[in-house]
Amino acid sequence: MRLWELFEDLDIIDSLRNNILDILTPLAENNIPYIMINKVIDVLQKQRPGIIIDRALIMQILDPDEVSMITKIEGDKIFFKLPEENSRKTTEDQKEKEKEQLSKKASDQAKKSIQKK
Repeated sequence: MRLWELFEDLDIIDSLRNNILDILTPLAENNIPYIMINKVIDVLQKQRPGIIIDRALIMQILDPDEVSMITKIEGDKIFFKLPEENSRKTTEDQKEKEKEQLSKKASDQAKKSIQKK
């Protein structure tokens, strides 16, 4: 068996991409617009001490065409696609409607359970 056959099924790029996304996802979710490439390199070198990680490797792994979370990489910054604020926030009217629907469902369920007995 040859050495390359041992590592044939091991995809290091995908593994590194998953590690990087584990680092970047909480930042983007908390509306942090970017991170410095050097910070990502430092964290990855601590997690993967046997792999030489440089700027070119990070650029290859986080290609904005392949990783939808990344909008662009300019200079030493990796920019994130931030979640839209409207998608998370509900208006007061929506909250009130949800409360009314929930209380109606609860009272309907209580009536059904009383009728069964």
